[in-house]
Amino acid sequence: MSLEGRLIVDFWDVGQGDASVITLPSGEIIIIDTGEDACLEKWLRRKKPQIHTIVITHNDSDHCGSLNAILHDYQGPPINLWIVNDQHKNTEVLRELFASVPRHEKAKKVVSSLISLGGGRQTQPIYHSSCQNIQLDVVFPDAATLIGIRALSRPNPNTVSAILTLTIEGIIQIVWAGDAPMAAVAQVCTGMDPKVLVGPHHGGPLDRPDKNTSQAAATAYRNTFQAISPERVFVSVGTKNGHSHPVKHHFIDPHLALGRKVVCSQMHHCGRIQIQSGQPLLANHGALGLEPPTIGVSCRGPMRLTWENSAWKDDVFQELHAVAIQNLRPAYCLQGT
Repeated sequence: MSLEGRLIVDFWDVGQGDASVITLPSGEIIIIDTGEDACLEKWLRRKKPQIHTIVITHNDSDHCGSLNAILHDYQGPPINLWIVNDQHKNTEVLRELFASVPRHEKAKKVVSSLISLGGGRQTQPIYHSSCQNIQLDVVFPDAATLIGIRALSRPNPNTVSAILTLTIEGIIQIVWAGDAPMAAVAQVCTGMDPKVLVGPHHGGPLDRPDKNTSQAAATAYRNTFQAISPERVFVSVGTKNGHSHPVKHHFIDPHLALGRKVVCSQMHHCGRIQIQSGQPLLANHGALGLEPPTIGVSCRGPMRLTWENSAWKDDVFQELHAVAIQNLRPAYCLQGT
């Protein structure tokens, strides 16, 4: 059965962080990560949509920092909340988050579940609508990987960041890689040809090579990019990012060499004049009905895809951005290897 009605996916610009919103044909929404900027909170208060599901790919504050405020403000049917139990609770934001979830559950605001593939399953269903032919699934991490990280004294939550896939009419259309290593993306996404790959890790994957990486390991890392074939890569990155993300040589270049288009929500390496002046390349938040983040200079800003008549329709800023980016020096997303 074909999808009737429109499905909209907004890849938000939340500064240094990740957040996506899927608007279902019913008008309900699914949130994948919330970021920690208040822009998503403001939008939810203004629009008051019914939230069907929230998925937190992993428990770093730039992916879940706004969750507690969102749940506190929400008035509606219980939300299906999915979280990875990675035992990463060493900040005030995260301690409050984990303390608040039981309170929100007691108040019947959420029904919480843990993300974990077990029993030989290849996927964990998050949202399945047979009548609309829409599926949102978790494809990573599995239970064994989670058990392994919980045995560590200082676990890195990126190691077990959830990877999600959106399937429409039987075809995987979008992959959210969270902050997972590229090796994990290759492990579970081999052969996928999605419209969009989000991330991983703001364009600086956990397992990217450094000066201590062997040649064999560096080659294996680069080969992971061939496992999945996205048409477009969306990098959610903050202008104030202090980690050199997205990494040109180890992330942007491999994608460009394979013919993918790479776009970033905000500027970091590129557009130094815009960064100094604080002028965005595109001021598209309001035009898409979204809230701008409180910090940073947008490049692509948020990106919207609309599924109509069994095909994706880009927002009007896709072509405008392609033209505007030509004027940036250096524009790393235009420099192939």
